[in-house]
Amino acid sequence: MKTLVKVFFISIVVFTGCSQKPGFEGKHFFQGNKWQRFDYVQFLIPVEKGDAFDLNLVLYHSNQFNCKTLPLNITIYKPDGEYRSRDIRIHLKDKKMKWRSHPADSGYLKRTIRIGKALTFSKKGFCKVRIEQKYPFFELQGIHKLELKSIRN
Repeated sequence: MKTLVKVFFISIVVFTGCSQKPGFEGKHFFQGNKWQRFDYVQFLIPVEKGDAFDLNLVLYHSNQFNCKTLPLNITIYKPDGEYRSRDIRIHLKDKKMKWRSHPADSGYLKRTIRIGKALTFSKKGFCKVRIEQKYPFFELQGIHKLELKSIRN
């Protein structure tokens, strides 16, 4: 009897763990590793009513990026009309000018930043995430790719 109960509970755990929907993963590549000042990056994430997840931004850059920080404005538009906007500063180098980013398989450096925590959705539709680089230069050299990943709660 105990064996049957154990098998039943293990089956439930495996079934519920495997039935979760995968998270969203979007990618944006920059032509010539250059991010133009007014080239906004936008991702559309399909969401269902009741969904909840965290959002991580993954930045891939090369050693050609010669600035210590990368200022961004990130705006998240929910399907119900609510939106959140904030300016963030990604610190890519420490005070001794050493990279905080980690080497990626592609030969670029990779830095992951959480940009949204426990976002919940009260309406089905699309969550739009708009990212703007706020550096005063017209173009940034050395930015290869941005990825946006959702992690379901």
